Amino acid sequence: MNPASTLRPIPDDCDRQCLSIMRVCAKYGYPIGSAVYLGVFSWDSLFAASFEVRLETLLIRLWVASLAMVCWLLVPRVRSLSVIMAGAAALYLLALLTLDAVLMLLPKGLILGVPGLLLVSSFCVIFCLRPIPAAISGLVGISVVSAASFLTGVPYQQIASGILFFASGVLVTGAFMALLDHEFRKKWDLRHA
Repeated sequence: MNPASTLRPIPDDCDRQCLSIMRVCAKYGYPIGSAVYLGVFSWDSLFAASFEVRLETLLIRLWVASLAMVCWLLVPRVRSLSVIMAGAAALYLLALLTLDAVLMLLPKGLILGVPGLLLVSSFCVIFCLRPIPAAISGLVGISVVSAASFLTGVPYQQIASGILFFASGVLVTGAFMALLDHEFRKKWDLRHA
C-alpha cells in the first residue's frame, strides 16, 4: 500500500465494517472503563485530606462513569461512525478533564496522579479506532494538565516530568491506533481489490 492510498476517502462499506467493530469495542470498553475509573476512587481516598474531598472526587468519578454508561446504551442505536467517534473522543476528553479536577483536589495529586493520566490515555484504544480524534483529545489533555499544574504551583521540574510521561502515553497510544487503522484499511483493500 503506498502512502497516497491512506489519504483517499474511506469507502462507505469500510466505514460500516469499522462501525460494527466500534460497537463491539464499545460494548465491552465503556463498562470496563467506567469500572476502572470508579475503582481508582480507592486511590483518591488514600490521599484525600478530608471526607469532603473524598466525596467531591467520588461525585466527579460517578458523573463520568454515568455518562460513559449512557453512551454505552446509545452506541447500538447510532448509525453513523463519525457520531460514535465524536462521542468517544468527547468522553475521553471529559475523562481527562475530570481526572485533572480530581487530581487538583488531592495534595500533590498532579504529581502522584500521572499513572492515572496514562491509564486514561491508554483506554482511548478501547474507545476509538481512528487516530485523529484521539490525538486531538490527547493534545488538549496535555495542555489542560500543563495549565492545571501551573495553577496549582507544581514545581517546573515536576511539571516537565509529568508532561513528558503523559505525552509519551498519548504518543504511544496514538502510534498504536495509527498502526491499527493502517492495518484495518490494508485488509479492507485486500478484500476489495
